[in-house]
Amino acid sequence: MDRTPLPAIRELSLDLLAQAALAPEDQAIAAWRAWRASHDIDTTPWPAVRMLGAVAARISRLEPDAPIRPRLAGIRKFLWTQSQIGLQHAAGGLAALHRANIPVLLMKGAARIAADPASAQERLIRDVDVLVPLDRQRPAFEALRGEGWSLGPENWQRQWHRWAPVAAHHAWSLNKGRSEIDLHHFSNHLNRLRGDDEGLWARSRALEWRGVPVRVPAPADALLLALVHGARWSQEGSADWVVDASALLDAGAVNWDVFLAETRARLLQAVVLPGLTFLRSVLRKPVPRDVLDALQSGITREQQAEREQYAGTVLPFTGRQVSNALFMAVRRVRASAQRSLRETPGARRTRLLKTCSLELKALHRMCALRLPSPLDQAGRILVRVKVSGTNGWGEEPFVCTVLAPGLTLGVLTGRRSCAGRTDSPQVAVLAVPESLLELRGIQVLRFSFERKNLQGGFSVTLSILRHA
Repeated sequence: MDRTPLPAIRELSLDLLAQAALAPEDQAIAAWRAWRASHDIDTTPWPAVRMLGAVAARISRLEPDAPIRPRLAGIRKFLWTQSQIGLQHAAGGLAALHRANIPVLLMKGAARIAADPASAQERLIRDVDVLVPLDRQRPAFEALRGEGWSLGPENWQRQWHRWAPVAAHHAWSLNKGRSEIDLHHFSNHLNRLRGDDEGLWARSRALEWRGVPVRVPAPADALLLALVHGARWSQEGSADWVVDASALLDAGAVNWDVFLAETRARLLQAVVLPGLTFLRSVLRKPVPRDVLDALQSGITREQQAEREQYAGTVLPFTGRQVSNALFMAVRRVRASAQRSLRETPGARRTRLLKTCSLELKALHRMCALRLPSPLDQAGRILVRVKVSGTNGWGEEPFVCTVLAPGLTLGVLTGRRSCAGRTDSPQVAVLAVPESLLELRGIQVLRFSFERKNLQGGFSVTLSILRHA
């Protein structure tokens, strides 16, 4: 299996500017000259303009007589001004959360600026990433809405939040005027199990920012978050994560034992390796070789496939991507159980605990069924879908996609309960670990049928089996 990391930055312009801003001086000068020879500042795209703010801090050594030096200084002031505008309004949102007694942990660029306000000159803050405790997500959302913040204009956000405000996504973008707060209840998209962020909170430190008590991640956690978010957004032209990660490495405060332990527990080795390799190999940052080796040794084929999909789009689309996403979700449930020393089911006799069902006389394009409460972590849920064999189904099987908020659980294809009889019902069964649904806070399943199959009656039965 080829485990060569994907490039951390695919845009050559950003690669050169990252080196000019952050690499050792001899390398930075060469990179700057290469960029100047092949690029015109008047036609420079916005992501590269943002990186020029970081370059401006050392332009006196890169090109002392540069004719564009005043323009770089202007870009640096512009980035600082725009960041201050966004931060000023966001501070009001954080104050509202504080008044509601909701703890706040800043992440990414906001955390860096809170700890080092001068860094705002080299790093644009477009939005403020805020993590709140999972059990305070809904009060936090309502506290911000009460202060005039509202969900962004994207339709998917409104639909998903209406479906499942916790399980459907890891964060929601709220806007007020020109400011944006990304309200996280999970620190990243790939780790969305209850308990995943306990270590992050425990290791964080307290400080006061603009009169509001906040917390910021420990250096090891801040580096991990920068790499995970960078693996996704660097493919869309942003290299802000490189600036944040470089600052953390230059400070020399990263606890590599904590970094490796957290990366393994979250099964993020394949996601963070390309970025960390870039920081060491290209920017010559102090990343220990044995850390890269340890990450490389833990990468599986499924992790690598997840990384390639995640780098291109948050959501899986192809059948193979959907299957791999479910596989990784189940693997993370097992890793979570091991990390917290919870008991994992063994090969013991099972017993039927409870069932719930939904029956419809007519099949609809999309149907939903609420799960019984409370769920546990010690059993399996069997999803049994049955479609009647009447109304001209003939030999054609039904195709049904079973959806949980933020996760596709499987695609079912019906089979006749009595072979050879076209009037007999079609049945399909899917087994799902109960712990996956419980730890992700999933309360509702949806059943989506292909449009051509909209005939016949429909029923779905959920049976919960747990070990005796």
